[in-house]
Amino acid sequence: MIGIILPHLGSRIPLTFFLRVIGLAGVLAVGCTALYVVSLHGGDRLTCSAADALMVAAPLVVGVSTTSPGSRRTRTVVTLAIVLPAAVASSSLLLPNEVSHIVRIAAVTLACALGAVLAFTSVIVPRRSVAAIVVSMTTYAVYSLARTVVALSPAASSDFARTVFSHAVSAGVATACVLLIGAAVVLVRRSPHPELTGGGTSWTRLVVGDWRAAIRTHGMPTVLALVSELRSAARDVDPASVDVHRGVDVPCPTAPLAVSRVLRETYGWGPESFALLRVAEPLARTARSLSPSARPSDAAEA
Repeated sequence: MIGIILPHLGSRIPLTFFLRVIGLAGVLAVGCTALYVVSLHGGDRLTCSAADALMVAAPLVVGVSTTSPGSRRTRTVVTLAIVLPAAVASSSLLLPNEVSHIVRIAAVTLACALGAVLAFTSVIVPRRSVAAIVVSMTTYAVYSLARTVVALSPAASSDFARTVFSHAVSAGVATACVLLIGAAVVLVRRSPHPELTGGGTSWTRLVVGDWRAAIRTHGMPTVLALVSELRSAARDVDPASVDVHRGVDVPCPTAPLAVSRVLRETYGWGPESFALLRVAEPLARTARSLSPSARPSDAAEA
């Protein structure tokens, strides 16, 4: 969390922040499952407490991924994603099993509910991805809430409760929710960005213009790397961007200006690299160079 989230809290590319942080949430979920398997097959109490902490941390990190990396809300949720799992781990180590079990599932309920709310109010994640995250977080929040209520009631020892909230059923529900989070990541590439896509009707094509001259001057590996960076920068601007021959189509009205800024600030492009690019409407016959200081008027003309 320290190595992935904190260095990118001021990122100017929120979608990249989302993908990196939600990838971390997936790692935490897998680690949680592995630790629970070890715990069920002879692991000590420390292993179980670590698994409990990761189970609470994973949905909170999902919530972090859907927030704007420069906002105060993100810092608050990051703090909670550190403090609450630590508290759960401490309860697992220090309190009786029956009490620590209730603390853990109550904390998971809170974490999933917060993750659902943060995703629902997100302005940086495509709506289809938001829907998948909200369904996932809400499902497990409701399941954990029901588990908490039953654990505090006389029905906790009934056969029905032991079946519905058994390790196998809990693992199945958790796996389904994790798969939904994975679907949310896949849907990023298939969904228009809520802020940057101007209706998806005005596409701009950014390509390496004179391919042979570029290869003669810079070499094939360098030119291919530039094309790859161009496509990555375009997806940072709008995840609905589509790869084309030697470049990318961007459904963003200000694509030249926005992609130029990302290439310059994130990928370190200089004048020599920008001189290779051409800007045109898809299937248009005219082309024009993309300068590293593309102006809004240039973007509007393109």
